[in-house]
Amino acid sequence: MKLSKLLIILITFFLLLFIENTYANINLAVSPIKYEISAATWSIITKTATLYNKSTETHTILTWKSDFQANWTTWNPQFVRKSELVYPEQELSSRIDINTDSFTIAPWEKKDIQFTITIPDNATPGGHYAWIFFKKTNAQSSSWNIVSINIDYGVLVLVNVEWEIVENWDVEDTIIYSSHHRKKKKKDDCPIVDLTKSRYDWKCYDELWIYWPISDNVNKIDNLDSNDLDQTVFNINFETLFVNDWNTHLKPTWKIILTDENWNEIKWIWKELVKNEKWSIIWEQIVDYIPINDNNGNVLPYTKRIFDTEWKWFPYEAYDENWKKIIKYWTPEEYYTRQNIEERWFLMPWERVNERVNHEKINADIQLSYTNKEWEEIEFNSAKEFFVDYKEQYIWLNPYFFILLWLLILIIYILWLIFRKKKIRCINCKKKIDKDMKVCPYCNKKQNSIFKKKKS
Repeated sequence: MKLSKLLIILITFFLLLFIENTYANINLAVSPIKYEISAATWSIITKTATLYNKSTETHTILTWKSDFQANWTTWNPQFVRKSELVYPEQELSSRIDINTDSFTIAPWEKKDIQFTITIPDNATPGGHYAWIFFKKTNAQSSSWNIVSINIDYGVLVLVNVEWEIVENWDVEDTIIYSSHHRKKKKKDDCPIVDLTKSRYDWKCYDELWIYWPISDNVNKIDNLDSNDLDQTVFNINFETLFVNDWNTHLKPTWKIILTDENWNEIKWIWKELVKNEKWSIIWEQIVDYIPINDNNGNVLPYTKRIFDTEWKWFPYEAYDENWKKIIKYWTPEEYYTRQNIEERWFLMPWERVNERVNHEKINADIQLSYTNKEWEEIEFNSAKEFFVDYKEQYIWLNPYFFILLWLLILIIYILWLIFRKKKIRCINCKKKIDKDMKVCPYCNKKQNSIFKKKKS
């Protein structure tokens, strides 16, 4: 027991050291994160990169540059020498001059670093790519009481040299698949009828007849946190392979519009990145489609890139405990349940909240576009369909109410029959009188006892 406590203390100690020293290494920021430049031969372009020190320490920063290429379809960056480039004509680093090799940045200070790009007369038309890096001199160090990580802050530079641009690209069909496969549920095997709210709860009747106000369900949904949701319930992946055989980079963007089986568009289904002029993400807005490549990623010449987006939740705007605007998420169960019970705050006696499992077909309208060398927008459309399984609640008739209603009608009918047996008709005026009366109270006619027995 003592050994386990000692191990916990040591692990906590080293974790605290790691977090403290790691934080010291990630409190710098660079802006903008990339430049996309179109230039002619014999051009000289001057740009500025700004480094921000958000720490309380003074740092010495080294500047350097590297050529850049994409690594297979995942587009992981590779920083390489010119001799290591798969396509040497895309080299750019040797044409970049940074105005300083190193500099010092004080706490909470920002530094503007200028760099110049020279495009020679014999530059190959098409794309050329490089990174401008800012590196902390003490970023790599470790000992028994110091743990640090190496982080380079950089600006991506994409230059398209004008002249002869070769257009040749291809896009494969979007693959849609679910990473979570739900087994088909078996309905309850009830001998007569299932009286419960669900057909999948292994019961045929409720032990106690209880129904609850619909407002309770709405409140429960509003109070749910996305961290409390089971992330394996629902996730759909959209994967598209884009092939760029141009001699310059392409930035394809597209969106996927979803419609249900009745071709009704599904609204407010995902979020799109909102960026400023320096490519920094400032917010996420909720949209009626699934945006692909809203991060404005490029496909380099003669490469393939897979764009993969996972759709998990239905987002909505909310506020946290500090009244800061945030985005939360509904599962399909919550999303469709809210549609079914919208604007309902109570249940009628003959209603209740039921539950069902849906297997619904969703149609995906895929709209891809990119800008060609004449700055014209080229579109490519396709359509796919997929199925989703989800559980939802809906308002329907309460069978227990109608069972009680029929029982009540039956009891009234039996009482009526019993009451009717105690009456006979007067032999004179034909009005109903009690069976035991000898004289009719309406006409004063004496009743015949033999006749009464026959009537009875």
